[in-house]
Amino acid sequence: MARPKKFKTPKDLQKVIDEYMSYIELEGKPPTIAGIAYYTGINRTTIYNYIKQDEFKPIIDEFIAWVIMKLEEMIISNAGNVTGLIFILKQYGYSDKTQVVNEQRLEIGTDIIEKYLKE
Repeated sequence: MARPKKFKTPKDLQKVIDEYMSYIELEGKPPTIAGIAYYTGINRTTIYNYIKQDEFKPIIDEFIAWVIMKLEEMIISNAGNVTGLIFILKQYGYSDKTQVVNEQRLEIGTDIIEKYLKE
C-alpha cells in the first residue's frame, strides 16, 4: 500500500515552496531540488514524481525554472563555485559545447548526372 501524499493539493505544495523560496532569499543560500525536498520532509525522487501529476506539474516546473534562474544569476555575478554551478546546470540540460548542424542540401539535376555517366 502506498504512503499517503505529503501534499494533497497544489495549493499545499505551493505554500511550502513559497516558504522555502523566502527562506533561501533571506538566508542567501542557493536553491536546490535537494533543498526543497529536505525542507518539505520528502526525498528528491518524490519531488520529481510530483511532476508526473498534472495538477502539480506547473508548480514544480515553475520552481525548477526559478532554481535555474538563481543558479544562472550566481554564475553571472561570480558568486559561489562557478565550476560546481556549471555542473549543476548541466543536470538541467545545459551544455558547454557548441554543436553546429549543417542542413544544406545539394540538388543535382538529372542532366548533370547523365553527363557524368557518359564520361
